[in-house]
Amino acid sequence: MAESVVEVEARIRRARRRLGDHLQELQEQVNAATNWRRHMARSPHLWLGAAFVTGFVLSGGTGQGRGRVARALKAQTGTETFDRFVGALSALAVNRGKDYMEARLPGFSRAFDHAGRH
Repeated sequence: MAESVVEVEARIRRARRRLGDHLQELQEQVNAATNWRRHMARSPHLWLGAAFVTGFVLSGGTGQGRGRVARALKAQTGTETFDRFVGALSALAVNRGKDYMEARLPGFSRAFDHAGRH
């Protein structure tokens, strides 16, 4: 038997309500995943490490700056060894950050890898 207009309208209203609930849940998940203050409070060691790596690189760790620490380390270890060290440290920081975000925002790694190819 065919549905009446009233039944169809009721089914559409229920579908809209479910869709609205799903969108609200998605918005809450996005807000939670992008709340950097909460993440910082929960994992201060990760943020401290990221700050260290950033400061190290900006101080001349890449060999392009004029940092005294970077020049001293380069003089002791040689340019190639130092560059490999900075590259490994940077890769570790990026991978840890990527894993951290993937745990909180499923699909992040796929999007990150895709963005890197473009």
